[in-house]
Amino acid sequence: MPTGDANRGFGDDTFGGQINLPFSTAIRDSWFVHLNAGLTYLPNAGVDREQHLLHFNLGSSIIYAATRDIHFLLEWVGGWNEMPKSSGTLHREFAAIISPGVRKAFNLPNDAQLVLGIAAPIGLTRSAPDFGVLFYLSFEHLFQKRK
Repeated sequence: MPTGDANRGFGDDTFGGQINLPFSTAIRDSWFVHLNAGLTYLPNAGVDREQHLLHFNLGSSIIYAATRDIHFLLEWVGGWNEMPKSSGTLHREFAAIISPGVRKAFNLPNDAQLVLGIAAPIGLTRSAPDFGVLFYLSFEHLFQKRK
């Protein structure tokens, strides 16, 4: 869905498509690894609407389950994004972020679960943001009663 305003440097003013391929596994009783690779295609993007952009992304995380309800995470994401130059040509920028964090699950009645988390994303490359704070909230519940 087109969001932002390309004239002001926010967004690409176009519909696009994204596909990702995830992989997850447990490496020990309390250790888990997640990997993700994907791409995003944005046709007719940008201010002049004449560029077709193709972005690639990789992500990984290592999760340690200290208890059933408390998990420590270390996540990394890298993106190779096509960017238009003022000359009209495209160049690819690489941005990488590492993010240590923690999350806590609260198990509620009727098999519902509330998860709160916090992380500190840190930019590893010049084109990535320097530092940030990420708050996470997830609520999961059954859609129908168990039989």
